[in-house]
Amino acid sequence: MKTTQAIFITLGSAIALTIVGIMSYDTIAALLLPKMDHMQFTVTVIGTQFSNAIWFGMVCGLLPIALYSIWLATHTKENRKKLLSTILILVCMLTALITRYFVIKSAAQKINISQENITMNTYDMNNLHYALYLFFGLLAGTLISFIILKRK
Repeated sequence: MKTTQAIFITLGSAIALTIVGIMSYDTIAALLLPKMDHMQFTVTVIGTQFSNAIWFGMVCGLLPIALYSIWLATHTKENRKKLLSTILILVCMLTALITRYFVIKSAAQKINISQENITMNTYDMNNLHYALYLFFGLLAGTLISFIILKRK
C-alpha cells in the first residue's frame, strides 16, 4: 500500500510540475534572455511558443519521476540522501539553464553593429532550446546522483 501511495504522490507532483512549467515558461524564458540593445528575440511561428512551453513543462514534470526512480534503484531510505539527490539534480538543471544563458549572451555580443547602419537583429525564440538544456541537466543530475547514491 505504501508503494502505491508513493507512486500516486510522484505522478501527482509530476503533473503539477508539468502544469507549473507550462504556465511559467514565458516568465522564465524572459528572465533568461540577455538584455542586449541591438538584439530582439521574436517568435516567428506562434505554434513554436506553445510547443516550447509544453516541452519545458514536460521536462519539469520528469523531475519527481527521476527522483523516485533513483530512490527505488538505489534502495535509498534516508531523508538526507533523498535531499542530497534532489539538490544535486536541481543544481545540474539550473547549471544547464545558466550555461544556455551565457551561450546566448556570448553569441549576441559577437554580432557587429556599425554606428551608421544601425539595425535591429532578431533571433527566433524556437532556437533557444531551454527545454533541451534543462533535459540534459536533468539527465546529468540523475546520472551523477545515481552514481553517488549507489556507492554509499
